[in-house]
Amino acid sequence: QASSQQSAGSQPSMPATTLASTLRTSTALLADEPLWSVIQQALEGRLPWETADEAKLGTPLAFGGALRWAYLESEFRYAAHRTVCQAAGAGTAATEALGTNFPIVFAFLDVARAPELPAVAESLRQWLRSEPRPFSESRLLLVLIG
Repeated sequence: QASSQQSAGSQPSMPATTLASTLRTSTALLADEPLWSVIQQALEGRLPWETADEAKLGTPLAFGGALRWAYLESEFRYAAHRTVCQAAGAGTAATEALGTNFPIVFAFLDVARAPELPAVAESLRQWLRSEPRPFSESRLLLVLIG
């Protein structure tokens, strides 16, 4: 239909825009070749990726510093629907200030290490929310593998 509109000389009523997001990966995740190849294959053509700036962000100490992790960074601010609805009564300025450009952090963990989670979950949460990391409003998604 777009080609018939273009051939007739008309333009779509709204320009197509793309809101970009990038997956930023840890070196530990990139080093896990079997896991990274599956992730990379799933991302192909759908989501760009780059290596995370671990010199700036640091490395989580959870699981002996060998945690494979990644995060999503977006050009737009993400807020959960419930949060936006709760703030809607406060006006436009309040709702525009909501959200984060880092909506989700993925932590990849071998299922055999799952029993260690209770002991390290709080330290991982504290690490994500401490300076200079921008993950205080991010959701943490634990991905068990195996």
